[in-house]
Amino acid sequence: MAARVEVLSDTQELVSKSLVELIIAVCSAAVERAGIDQDVEFACLLTDGPAMRRLNRQFRAIDRETEVLAFPIDESAPGGDIAIAIDHAMAAADSNGSTIEAEVAYLAAHASLHLLGHDHHSDEDYERMLAEEDEVLAMIGVANPRRSEEMA
Repeated sequence: MAARVEVLSDTQELVSKSLVELIIAVCSAAVERAGIDQDVEFACLLTDGPAMRRLNRQFRAIDRETEVLAFPIDESAPGGDIAIAIDHAMAAADSNGSTIEAEVAYLAAHASLHLLGHDHHSDEDYERMLAEEDEVLAMIGVANPRRSEEMA
């Protein structure tokens, strides 16, 4: 089992090699945690809010920016495409007192879990997904920046 991850950027923001390696590590940890015994492919686009708005409008008919999107390649197979708004991650890092790395790791974990079959339509699914996000991030040594100390 392995995650094959390609990371691309169309943003002016500086995308470091360590950030790319972090995204690869997150997707790999999610596949490992899921116990999937086949190769899983992910493509991750690092972009900005206006581009996310266009993607959201085109593919989901929702005309607003969002911080992360996940698009399955095939509904019957794990993996797919992830888009992350770097400017939104930077703003969240500023507001949460965290780092861009922690925010991008969280967003990559959230999206990869969606592409591995998780969702959060019910309260029970939401709680399960939160716990999985925490576990995936813990596997790579990152605390979930969206959770308070009391919740962790």
